[in-house]
Amino acid sequence: MEQRRTLHELGLTDYESKVFLACLDGDTNTAKSISKSSGVPYSRIYETLRSLVQKGWLIKSDGRPSKYVAGDIDAILDESLKKNEERIDELREYVSTLRKDSKLLMAPSFSIGYGWTPFIERFTKLYAASRSLNGVFGFYEEKHMKAVIEVLRDRFVQGVIFVKESVFLSGEKIIEGLPGKSLRILSFTPPLWLFFFDGKDILIGIALDPMGGKEGSGIKYLELNNFTMGDMLKEVMSVALRDSESPEEALK
Repeated sequence: MEQRRTLHELGLTDYESKVFLACLDGDTNTAKSISKSSGVPYSRIYETLRSLVQKGWLIKSDGRPSKYVAGDIDAILDESLKKNEERIDELREYVSTLRKDSKLLMAPSFSIGYGWTPFIERFTKLYAASRSLNGVFGFYEEKHMKAVIEVLRDRFVQGVIFVKESVFLSGEKIIEGLPGKSLRILSFTPPLWLFFFDGKDILIGIALDPMGGKEGSGIKYLELNNFTMGDMLKEVMSVALRDSESPEEALK
């Protein structure tokens, strides 16, 4: 449905999009009726409603049972439009800078390192300077997955995060904290974390013990800078999107 796709682009999850649209169509709009009309499981309905209220998409009325109506949608859409215009201006400035400095572009380079602390530091620095990020979580490591997601909370950039199905099932509550990201689930990925920044900088983390899980694992990482991925990255993304599922589909 085109409306749900648009709501996804505005930062709503699949469940949130279904619930919001159901509230527009419904009459009573209690949690029970919304669950029935939207198809969102009753076990997830209150969590989804609470998130929409916090984001301003819905307003919760007092009383028993509580009812839900659409919030100030015009204000939300105006704010989203403003943010998109700001991103376009940033992109325009970035492209202009690249054109001016095209003769000074750096040659490709790479480096190898060990340890979670320098890995998180490199991820943080690259992310702070990026305008897009696409990534893969291919193994579960609770502590440092939380650290990466905390970095992602600091600012929003466009991109898709792919998560191995078993990793998603192990760390669903952590991964749900990804802010404003399109999250996709893959049945299989190699046991590594891989991040593309602006299609030219790549950070790959390889677990020394992929089964470390909650207890943790050491990590070896490879950083490649100024590699223009171009059509190759687009093709990889296309294949991954085709073979992936939404989190809701993965949990069925």
